[in-house]
Amino acid sequence: GTLVTTELLDNGAGVDVVKNDGIYSRYFTSVTENGKYSLKVRVISKDNQSRLTLPRSRALYIPGYIDNDKIFLNPPKPNITDEDLKLNFGAFSRAASGGSFVVSNVPSGVLPDIHTPEKISDLEARLVQFRTTLSWTATGDDLDQGQASKYELRMNTDPQRIRDHFETSTLVNTASFIPQPAGFKENLLFVPENITIANGTTLYFAIVAIDKVGHKSDRSNIAQSVFYNVPLPPPTTSIPNGDTTRQELTTTAPKITLITSALNTPPKDSNGKISTLEITAIVCSAVVLICLIVCIVICVEACKKK
Repeated sequence: GTLVTTELLDNGAGVDVVKNDGIYSRYFTSVTENGKYSLKVRVISKDNQSRLTLPRSRALYIPGYIDNDKIFLNPPKPNITDEDLKLNFGAFSRAASGGSFVVSNVPSGVLPDIHTPEKISDLEARLVQFRTTLSWTATGDDLDQGQASKYELRMNTDPQRIRDHFETSTLVNTASFIPQPAGFKENLLFVPENITIANGTTLYFAIVAIDKVGHKSDRSNIAQSVFYNVPLPPPTTSIPNGDTTRQELTTTAPKITLITSALNTPPKDSNGKISTLEITAIVCSAVVLICLIVCIVICVEACKKK
């Protein structure tokens, strides 16, 4: 028969449930006809860095115990790192039979596209230099195989609404974003367009993948971040073609001087007025300072009485 080779992944995306748990998973969608399909698994070391990871005890450490009203201390807990538990075995390869399975009721002729893209389960929003960067593992055209055609990213200020009413949440423009093959890491810098968002607003994001015939994946997990309206600096670098990761926009981040400005001269907005965020920071700083002074006075009075 026809040989089909599929790389198994332990990246916590798609059908793989937990990242780096030693269980490698992948969907098999290359079913072309009825019959028995045999399975063989081959493991090959990578760059001579194969290691055996020994099981680590997860028992709770107890520092001591009491016997007849006396305290007995146990030996101190040893400090063991991951490197202490790994043994380097050098280069090796292993192969094993995975048995076989039988497929029936496969239609004749051209097979219809019945598989939707796999659900994205590791959507993450990170706040870097007051900018929200979204990242996730690319899914495929058919489950975790191939390459999706596009993404549909939406946001909302209410986590309940984006979970239950994803289609009516605010659409984020991703028209120029080209998906990568399944398994690659995607990165997107969130830039709001044609909408006004107040500083300090908590935003919730979710995403679906769409294949070439319009099939949509299930809604992803929900990621959240806090939005800050900081002007974008001009782009200074670009991502070369063929890189395994990509970003929608790479820029030089502006220097953050919020703390020093609040302690000296409060920064002002474009109208020459102090913004609400800076006023809040100044008021909070003053309250903390007053509390510290009161605590010191109370402690001094208490010491005098004693």
